[in-house]
Amino acid sequence: MNLSAGPQLKSLLAAWRGRWLGLQPRERVLLAGLGLFLAAFLFETFFYRPLRVQYDASATRYAKLSGDYQWLRGKATTVKSLQAGQGASILSLPPDERRGALEKSLSELGAKFELKVSDEEEGSQLAQARWRDVGGKPLMQWVAARIEEGYLLRSLSLKIVQQGRVAAKVSFEL
Repeated sequence: MNLSAGPQLKSLLAAWRGRWLGLQPRERVLLAGLGLFLAAFLFETFFYRPLRVQYDASATRYAKLSGDYQWLRGKATTVKSLQAGQGASILSLPPDERRGALEKSLSELGAKFELKVSDEEEGSQLAQARWRDVGGKPLMQWVAARIEEGYLLRSLSLKIVQQGRVAAKVSFEL
């Protein structure tokens, strides 16, 4: 360690201080403002901007992975029910017989419903059942039973009509 650097540094600082005190007050304010601007510019350029870019990339990636997770979770449920043998009998039936079994279970629910069946891609059919006023608990038990039988739930929409009663729309893939 060089001990002679201390006096040299002190003399250098004294020279800079002398220059600073030799400036007019408005020049000092101008230089202080310039220093503050330079510090803010360097902070934004080398610290804030890279972090912001990294954050935006992470947010985009999270949104994509979240969507992929939801899709994969739905497919995993379907695969799990098929591997467990649940619904093997219903999936082995042709679509018309699956539709008949679905209509029968709908009528057993005991609420007035509308059933619409439409053709989808790859030869499958989509069955949409609608209720204007049905008990929430019996409906959810009915949906759970259909899933256990092997029907593939595509969507479920509920709107509260009154306490314990809902308007509902359920879509199953046949």
